[in-house]
Amino acid sequence: MAGLLTTAAPIGAPDAVAAEIHRWAAEPFDLGDGNCGLSVIDYVARATGQPAPHWLRRLGRRGAARLMRDDARFERVASAALAAMQCSGTDSPVRGDVALVLLAGSGLTACICASSANGGLWAARGDRAAVLARGTVRKAWRVRCRRP
Repeated sequence: MAGLLTTAAPIGAPDAVAAEIHRWAAEPFDLGDGNCGLSVIDYVARATGQPAPHWLRRLGRRGAARLMRDDARFERVASAALAAMQCSGTDSPVRGDVALVLLAGSGLTACICASSANGGLWAARGDRAAVLARGTVRKAWRVRCRRP
């Protein structure tokens, strides 16, 4: 599992996925401001340098709760936000890409690909935790990290 937190990146080069997993382990989950969807969007913004769509923050707790109950709406909102951030869809997600993943016991969840080996391992936001699990990808997007 430790290999998911580090990579063979050059010495001193940050690994965006590892940094995000560490961030999630240190910050509380908040339905309105620090949920799985917003956390993944914030990761994409940091990794790509693209600004997160401002309208996402206006959804608040009620909007987030509605998305949790409606997978089709969750997918539409995620698609619109990621398109605005210039992320294209992919059928072959790799480490660092993002997706909506059906996780056992959690339902549809916004995740970061922690590993694409053996069917994929997905990082999801928990309360002061990152949950690593296998799941079924509903829709995935390529995240092209900016060069330092």
